Amino acid sequence: MQIAESREVLVQLRSDVSNWIATSERCDLSPFYSRKISQISHKALPSLQDCVGDYDQFCLNYSLFIDEVRNALMFWRHCGDAVLLAFCNLILIKVRQSEHKIDCLIV
Repeated sequence: MQIAESREVLVQLRSDVSNWIATSERCDLSPFYSRKISQISHKALPSLQDCVGDYDQFCLNYSLFIDEVRNALMFWRHCGDAVLLAFCNLILIKVRQSEHKIDCLIV
C-alpha cells in the first residue's frame, strides 16, 4: 500500500466513522451508544495514522478496530429492545460497507 493510498484509506475511514456516530446520534437511544462508538474510534484512529506506512501493522490495527466495534454492536444487540436491535443491525451494515470500501483501497 502506498502512502497516498493509505492516507485515502484514513480519510475514508474517518468519514465512515463520522457517519456511524451521526447515525447513532439520530436514533432514539441513550447517548451512551454514540459516545462508545466515538470512544472506540478516537482510540483507534491515531494508531492507524501512526502506522500508515507499515502495511502489516496498519492491517492489524484496522482489524482490531473493526473487531472492537463489531463486538460492541453484537453485545448490544442482545441487551435491549427492538429499537436497539435495529440500530445495531443498521450500524453493522454500515461497518460491512466500510470494510468493503477499505478492503478495495488496501489491496
